[in-house]
Amino acid sequence: MPGTTGGDTGTPTTTAGGDAGTGAFDSIKALSDAVSEKSTSAQSAKVSMKTKAAGQNIDAEGAFKFAGEDTAMQMTMSMPGLGEMEMRLVDGIFYMKMPAELTGGNAAKPWIKIDPNDPSNPLAQQMDGAMGTVEKADPRKMLEQLAQSGTIKDVKADSINGEDAKKYTIEVELAKLGEDNNLGIDPTAVKELEKAGVKTITYDVWVNDDNLPLRFVTEMQVMGQNVEVQADYTDWGTPVEVEAPPASEIGEMPGS
Repeated sequence: MPGTTGGDTGTPTTTAGGDAGTGAFDSIKALSDAVSEKSTSAQSAKVSMKTKAAGQNIDAEGAFKFAGEDTAMQMTMSMPGLGEMEMRLVDGIFYMKMPAELTGGNAAKPWIKIDPNDPSNPLAQQMDGAMGTVEKADPRKMLEQLAQSGTIKDVKADSINGEDAKKYTIEVELAKLGEDNNLGIDPTAVKELEKAGVKTITYDVWVNDDNLPLRFVTEMQVMGQNVEVQADYTDWGTPVEVEAPPASEIGEMPGS
C-alpha cells in the first residue's frame, strides 16, 4: 500500500502516501504529538458517535471536556429496545437519566447517581470501567495508543462536512495492545479476534489543517458479528460546562 512509516521526527512530509499533499505526517508519533499540542489548548469538543453491531444501531451525541481525571461530559444515547438515555460525568461522578421502565416509573426522579469509587453501589464497578472508557474517548489518548501499536499505511486528502482534512489509514497490531488499551477495545474482544486468526485491525483517522481530529472509524469482526464504530468531533475549543442534575431529581435504581 502507498504511504510511509518514517521516523518519529514530528515533521510533516510532503508525500506521506496517497494524494495527501503537503503537511501530512510520516509517523503516528508525529501526528499524535501535533494533535496533542493543538487539542490540549482546545480541550473541548462536541462528539457524535455511531455504533453498529449485531444488526442494531447505537447513536450518541454530546459534549466533552478532555481533562484527564477532571474530564467532564454530557451525552444522550439512543439504545435499541430501551429508548433514550442521558449520561453526565461531573467531578468523577456519573449521573444517568434512565427510561421510565428502568426506574420504576418515577418521573419526578429520573436520574440515578453512581460513584465509581463507592464499593456499596452494585453499579460502581461497572461504571468504574465506564470512567476509563470516557477518558479513552479523548482522541489524544487514542492516538497515543495508535502510535504504540500501529503503522500508517496510507494518507489521502479528503474532507469531512466540507472541511479539508487528511485521512490517515492506520494498521494496528493486536499483539501490541495492552489489557487496558486506550482504543476502548475490551481484552475479551481482542482475544476473540486473535482466536479467529485476526492479527491486525484498521483505523481511519481524519485530521484537519489545524491538526485537530475530526473523525475516527474502525470496523472489525467480534464473535462472528460485524462491529462498526464512528466518532465525529466538531466545535473544538467551544466551552463545555456540565452540571449535576438537581438533588430533588435523583432517585434510586430499582432493587438497590
